[in-house]
Amino acid sequence: MMLMVATINKTNFGGKQEVTCYTCHRGSAMPAATIDYPSPGAADETKLVLPSVDQLLAKYVEALGGEQVLRKVTSRVITGTQYLPTGPGGEALVPGAIERYQKAPNLSLNIYRSATTTLSEGFDGTKAWSQDVRGRVVDLLNSDQGRVKREADFYLSLDLKQQYTKLEVQSIERINDRDAYVMIGTSPGEIPERLYFDTQTGLLLRKQDERKQQQESKQDCKSHG
Repeated sequence: MMLMVATINKTNFGGKQEVTCYTCHRGSAMPAATIDYPSPGAADETKLVLPSVDQLLAKYVEALGGEQVLRKVTSRVITGTQYLPTGPGGEALVPGAIERYQKAPNLSLNIYRSATTTLSEGFDGTKAWSQDVRGRVVDLLNSDQGRVKREADFYLSLDLKQQYTKLEVQSIERINDRDAYVMIGTSPGEIPERLYFDTQTGLLLRKQDERKQQQESKQDCKSHG
């Protein structure tokens, strides 16, 4: 019996111990009539195949209506609600409203209002700036200049590949009830960003930087501490 097992493994699996006595007998004196043997390279066949950066970005633009449709729009106003970071380190979140004004090619103004404060930030085509609760306007730190400039690009959906030094499709993760391809965008001196594209529709479901992920991890640890 051992000779038979050794011969099967040598002939079919390069000497690796893929088949044992239990493979056929399953603890019984009589072997099973038919057995599904693992095939060489089976693990490679089931390896996750991810789309390329170009394929994913092309599908995203197509999902938005195509480049010609996108370029017909030259300005937009977006209003909504979100939780705004306050307090030391921005760890205290309070409900607030956001107004976002954008004009092609790269002018933007974001206004954040809570029950007690109003903050704003923008990009004037050259520099990114912010205004605090006392009305003081200052240029943003160099580490944030790239992020705000990128977000000010009115046609960002068309220019994503040019806005990062490197883009890489890394994995698939679950966002709410949707599967999403995770694309990592990096640029020198900036915090990497994670872009989540719906595997079915191609739409961008979420954009998140590593700093935010670290903050959420800290909050999760505290809640379970």
